[in-house]
Amino acid sequence: MRWSKVWSIFRKEFDDVIKSKYILFSLLIMPFLLLVILPLTTYLPIMLDPSATDSDDLSFFLDFKVTENWAQLTEFQQLFIIFVEFNWIYYLLIPIILPTIIAADSFAGEKDRGTVEGLIAAPITDNEIYLGKISTSLIPTIAVTWIYSIPFVIITNIFSQQILEYNYLPNLRFFILVFFVTPLATVISINIMIWASTRTSTTRDAQQFGSLLLLPLMLILINIAGLSVIFSNVYLLVGIVVMLIISYGSYRFGLSLLDRERWLAST
Repeated sequence: MRWSKVWSIFRKEFDDVIKSKYILFSLLIMPFLLLVILPLTTYLPIMLDPSATDSDDLSFFLDFKVTENWAQLTEFQQLFIIFVEFNWIYYLLIPIILPTIIAADSFAGEKDRGTVEGLIAAPITDNEIYLGKISTSLIPTIAVTWIYSIPFVIITNIFSQQILEYNYLPNLRFFILVFFVTPLATVISINIMIWASTRTSTTRDAQQFGSLLLLPLMLILINIAGLSVIFSNVYLLVGIVVMLIISYGSYRFGLSLLDRERWLAST
């Protein structure tokens, strides 16, 4: 493995990313909507009208011990915590959505731009090409997700101080979801999108095909975020182990599909 070659591919691809106004706009606006606007629209109504949380549908979650001091909290405080926890679903959508924008262009974009022959003929291994392509999507996606976790925490704690009288975030689930689940979800998403990109002729086709393939991953992440609230962080750790296996398997599978001769013949 020659990391200098991987870096060269990453630098070239990243230059193309930052030159695209569409990609930059998506990188900035999508997380802003999911981690700033949506949490505000969740917290403000229950803050202004606590009676809005009076619902038999929500009372189901009150039977589960979400925090250590659960029994000492009022029903309104418990429901606020439930709302906070389910906002993680929005957070976990980011490592699924952003790779559909960046990674879809990885190989299909080479065909669109007519640069595929140069890449195939380059004195570089398939593994180096694949890692360079992955890094182009992985680093920006994780960086943006981690950066936007800051306003997400600040907004949550502003309301938490008013309702709980203490800062609810960051907690153990925060660190597990942000620093373990998010990177693993990003790796899986990127591998799926790169696979879609190698199997399609245009970036648009890759985005559409890849988005369809990502639906099972979206369901898995929603399941992990939701059920871990009910079954504690042990369920979350089991989910991480499963995602580690899927991450490695998706990487090896994607690399095995990088057939330069077939790819060149399809251009």
